[in-house]
Amino acid sequence: MRGFLARAAVASGLVMASLVFCGIALEAGLRAFGYPWREMRFVCYDPIMGNVYCPGVQGPIAGFYGVRQLRTNADGAADRDYPALKPAGTYRVALLGDSIVASLYLDPAERLDKLWEASLPRLLGRRVEVMNFGVQGTGTW
Repeated sequence: MRGFLARAAVASGLVMASLVFCGIALEAGLRAFGYPWREMRFVCYDPIMGNVYCPGVQGPIAGFYGVRQLRTNADGAADRDYPALKPAGTYRVALLGDSIVASLYLDPAERLDKLWEASLPRLLGRRVEVMNFGVQGTGTW
């Protein structure tokens, strides 16, 4: 019986060692090819709103159009930070909606909020801040 347990322990040890070696080799290979080494969580759950973006997230996201850099502000919007008080002489526009409004996978210059922020001041003659509150995966509720 003792010989059987010794052989089983050695066989188990060899299997575990080979699994650890394969895991390390796979990790090294993925890192060598630049694969992200951690999962970036950018969608959080809110009991009232449902899916929202997690605040203060920054990192790459991969989509149909390639890899883009995602940055969420302190409030969890996929936009830059805005002061709580609106600057004098400035209009603020809030965009609400789904993934079309959020436009996470577009270059920032191609996003709806940035296009409006660039063109509305010429039309209105005042500074305009377009705040993007779009969240992918939401509906028209």
